[in-house]
Amino acid sequence: MGISLLSSPITIGGSSGGRAEPVTYVVQQGDTLNGLADRFGLDLCTLIWSNPARLVSPLRVGRTIDIPHIDGVFYRVTRNITIQALAEELKIAPAAIIEEPYNRLEDASPETVLVEGMKVMAPGADGGLCAIWAPPASVSGGAGSSGSVGGGGGGLWGCSYTVAAASLPVNNPVQGRYTFWQDFTTVHSGVDLAASSGTPVSAAGAGTVAYSGWNDWGYGEVIVIDHGGTFSLYAHMLSGSRAVGCGEAVFAGQHIGMIGSTGRSSGPHLHFEVRDAEFNPVDPKSYMPF
Repeated sequence: MGISLLSSPITIGGSSGGRAEPVTYVVQQGDTLNGLADRFGLDLCTLIWSNPARLVSPLRVGRTIDIPHIDGVFYRVTRNITIQALAEELKIAPAAIIEEPYNRLEDASPETVLVEGMKVMAPGADGGLCAIWAPPASVSGGAGSSGSVGGGGGGLWGCSYTVAAASLPVNNPVQGRYTFWQDFTTVHSGVDLAASSGTPVSAAGAGTVAYSGWNDWGYGEVIVIDHGGTFSLYAHMLSGSRAVGCGEAVFAGQHIGMIGSTGRSSGPHLHFEVRDAEFNPVDPKSYMPF
C-alpha cells in the first residue's frame, strides 16, 4: 500500500462548549493544574502530556495551554511520522487515532504519514513520565552570571546553594550495562535508560546539587545538579541510595546513587533530563551519545 501525506495543520477552537475537541485556555490568576484537570474532567497526566513542559511547569497567568476533550495525549507532530509509528510511541492501536473524530482521518490507514505541524488527539495514549517540576529560584549573586559555567546559584524547593565550579553534563550517568528504553520527545522530557535495580548512577558533569529528595509528581527519588546554568536531573532512583545532598559540590563521574523504580515508573530505569537556565527540558542527546 502506498504512503499518503496529510499536510494541513489542525487548529483548535477557542471555546470549550460541547467538549468535542481540544480547546485553548488562557491561564488565570489562581489556576492550578489539578484545578484545571478537575474543572475539565480530565486526568492530571493528560494536561501534562498535552503541553510543553515550559507552559505547565509552572503555570503563568496569560499563557495559553491546550485542554483536550478526552484523556490521552494531544500530540504535536514535530517530524513526519506514520500513524502506525505514532501509535506505537504512544502505546495505543492505530485505530484509536484514525477513529477519533477530531482528527478527521476517516480515510487514513496506519501507513498514512502525519506531517510536521499537525496536532493529533490520541485517546487513551500513554505519554510516558507524568511529572512536573517548578523552575529554579532566581539566581543570586556569585562569581559569575546566571547561565554561565562556574557562576551563580539558586535553589529548588528550599535548597539554597552557590555554584563554585562546574562543567557541562557530557558524561553518561549510567555506570554499567543498560538499554536505551525511551527517547526524548515533545511529551517525554528526558531519556530512559533501563538497567538492573542497584546499578550505579554518576554525575554527568561537575556542579552543585540543587535538589536531592522526593518528588510527589512522578519523579520519585530524584537528584538535580546545577552545572552553572545547565541542569541535569536523575529520577526514579533506588530508595535510600541518594549519596549526595543539597548544596554539595560534585565532580564529573562521581557516584550519586543507584537506579531504582520510585515514583511513576514501570520498572527499574534512570529517567535522565538536561534542562536549560530557565529549567526548560532539552534533548540530552545534544550533550552526549547513548
